[in-house]
Parts: sequence; structure tokens; C-alpha cells
Amino acid sequence: MRGRLPRPHELREHKGLGRRIGESSGTTSYHLRVMADLGFVEDDPDHGDGRDRWWLTPYRRSAFSVRSPDDPGDAETIGLDTQFIRLTVESNHHRIRSFVDSLPDRAEELPTLPWTFSEIAIELTHEQARVLPAEVTAVVQRYRREPGTPPKGDDAERAVFSFQIFPDEDAS
Repeated sequence: MRGRLPRPHELREHKGLGRRIGESSGTTSYHLRVMADLGFVEDDPDHGDGRDRWWLTPYRRSAFSVRSPDDPGDAETIGLDTQFIRLTVESNHHRIRSFVDSLPDRAEELPTLPWTFSEIAIELTHEQARVLPAEVTAVVQRYRREPGTPPKGDDAERAVFSFQIFPDEDAS
């Protein structure tokens, strides 16, 4: 269920979240409390009335590498890594699918929409694969906007930049 919660900037009160993801408010509240205990979400001090808790997250971006030098690489850790990656893939798939499903309603604006999907076959050493994400992130950081700040231009709107690097098991 935690993998179906909205993106961080969309977190609000548990009843609305529960309706949005198809879960009861009790189940949603429980999972939000677990996430709060782990530091992933916190009470939103500007909302709520004591009865209805509103939530936000201190995190505005995420990145994940399968192994780090201090990672023990045991079965439990690898299982948790796998679970997290699957939840992230499902969340990204849902976001992309929602956008694609909205295209028929955007027929008039389609010729001017700037959004893109791209996949490029590349060849990297392991060291290059470690360096490339930092280089890409440095470029993307120029366009980053903190939640709650006004757009940097009249036609600016929020967008998501997502990328993955993994071996192409289907390559021949």
C-alpha cells in the first residue's frame, strides 16, 4: 500500500488519500503512522485540526543505488532493495500511464506539448555508470524548484525528470 501513496508534494490528510488509492482511512492512517515512525512523512503543522492529521514529507527528490560500499549484501537487504525498486517502478509506471491516458483530452494542445519519452542504448564501464547519474543530476538541478515557490516564468509548470541506468539483458 505504501507504494501507492501519492508523490511527496501531494500528501495531505489520510481520508482523502485513502479514497484516492482505494484503501480505508484506517488502513491509510496506519501506514502513514508507520512511515512517520521511519521518518518518511511528518505532521503538517499548517493543516489539520487534531482529529484529522495532515502529512507532508521532508524529501523532495529520491535516488537509489542497488549497493553501496557499506551495504552488507545479505538476503534481507537485497530483498528490501528489490521491494523498494519494485515500488518505485510501479509508482513511475502509474505516473507515466496517467499522463498517457490523459492525451486524448489534450488533443488541441498535443502539437505544442514539450514532454518527451526517450530511450537510448548506451555502452558504459561500471565506473562510467557510477559517474553518469551525478552528471545528469547536475544538469537537472538547474531546473529544480522547491515546492511552494512560484514558477520561474509565466509558462513554467511542474514536471518530473526520471532516469534509470541498468544493464540491457535483452541486448544481443
